[in-house]
Amino acid sequence: THSIISEVSKMGLWRGAVVVGVVVTAAARAATTPPPPPPLKLIIDTDIGGGGCNDVDDVVAVCIANALTDNGETELLAVVQNTAPLDCAGAISVLNHFYGRDSIAIGAYNISTPNATLVQQQPLPYVPDLVDHFDSPIKSSAEVPDAVVVYRRTLAAQLDRSVAISSIGIHTNLAALLKSGPDEHSPLSGRELVAQKVAVLAVMGGAYPSGRECNLEGGGDQGFGLHNHYVASAASSYVAANWPSCSKIIWSGAEVGSQVQSGGAGFQEQCPDVADPSYNPCAAAMINYEGGPDKSRYSWDPLTTLVAVRGAVAGFTSECAHCDGVNVIDPSTGGNIWKSGPYANQTYLVLEDGAKAGAVLDGLLCQRSKLNPHPAKIHPAPVPPQPPQPSPSGLCRLDANASDGAGPPMKGFGGGDFKAAWDGDVFTFYDYSQANGGWTQATLTNGPAAVALIEFYPRAGYLDRHVQGGKFVGIAADKSEVTLGTITAVPTLGWNAVPIDSAATASKVTGIKFEAADGSYGNIAEIFVYTKC
Repeated sequence: THSIISEVSKMGLWRGAVVVGVVVTAAARAATTPPPPPPLKLIIDTDIGGGGCNDVDDVVAVCIANALTDNGETELLAVVQNTAPLDCAGAISVLNHFYGRDSIAIGAYNISTPNATLVQQQPLPYVPDLVDHFDSPIKSSAEVPDAVVVYRRTLAAQLDRSVAISSIGIHTNLAALLKSGPDEHSPLSGRELVAQKVAVLAVMGGAYPSGRECNLEGGGDQGFGLHNHYVASAASSYVAANWPSCSKIIWSGAEVGSQVQSGGAGFQEQCPDVADPSYNPCAAAMINYEGGPDKSRYSWDPLTTLVAVRGAVAGFTSECAHCDGVNVIDPSTGGNIWKSGPYANQTYLVLEDGAKAGAVLDGLLCQRSKLNPHPAKIHPAPVPPQPPQPSPSGLCRLDANASDGAGPPMKGFGGGDFKAAWDGDVFTFYDYSQANGGWTQATLTNGPAAVALIEFYPRAGYLDRHVQGGKFVGIAADKSEVTLGTITAVPTLGWNAVPIDSAATASKVTGIKFEAADGSYGNIAEIFVYTKC
């Protein structure tokens, strides 16, 4: 077990002197022993609810980094977004503004990077919630520079080997940085600049000694993110293979952070005056994601950030023993395997005490901001109006009450259970916890009827998420079923008509069931059913 500082010293990255075999007085020792190196400065590279693992623990990571800066343990130099959604940079700005640090540089990945483009994805609901409700000088990634520019400008201004990077998302920015060329900020290539300035790269990614995890593979190979999955997997592989050998990499696997929890009762109950969601966006994001107060979340990203600053031991982890080698990442899948070999610049974490690690994180969250001790309360956003309902000529809408469906629902992505598809609100949606097998059913309250048309509203931001193939089924009084219609094309963000199969137009049914296509997580926002008037 050893800390970042001791390991980096072993690698020759820290300046220092050791006096061996000499007995000296305390005064002589003080005169001859150099002072410890200054704390590493910090850059956070995050997906913050906009891709990759799509979670809320990025928020906790940025918040504790600001608290560590308040303590003088580090200096948060920059936060860069490695995903596509526009709102994510705004959420970063909200968090830094809460801590009184609008001067911290913010950058965002250039999603038009040749051979590494990213497709827009819908961020988690807490992201626009923070941007809409809290004050911040930046609202969109359109307002910030390319992350590579921020990296190069920031690194060039620092002392050699004085920077730690906490990577808590996909590796698009890091790969682009390594591939970058000289510019007005530095005559060095990106790889040379990293070698000169970055002492430690702490990465939340992978599983050890082998496995698959959503950061390294960009969210996985199902659904809307298929293109981004390939881009992210290739970037992860490139960074692992091309990071300079004089800069240390600490890999923190999914198995570590999943045993540490923070941001819930240990934060919100222990210091309610600080954790008031009416002015604290760290608490507000947690409550939004978890669907209520005092619920903790796994701490993959904040633990990685803590280790980047304080070292493995201070995060109640240790660096793996007898594990010399490197991490090898498949460029097509993002899966990783630890390859044993000679001593190298890479290691991975082993958790020692998850409860104590979580308590440390909650303690940092409970610190009142030094630069903004009395923050202003949020500005409630107006409730958006429902879009106009369809009015098909000659048809009358049938009342339908949700009766059954596949569960449990997905947690933390803003959706609900099967009833959300029948509640009259297009801003709620059914989100099943499994990719396949989602279904939702409703009873026609006015009795048996022949269905003439079905209109549905898709989940916003996920229009091509395998919704094609979703099937609407009529259920008769005797429980027999008849196929009414099938979704055959990618829908628009609006009401979409599904014509009724000619063979089913005469069938009277008492219920309607939507059988979601495989890979869609049951996603559908609203279903309307019509009969001839």
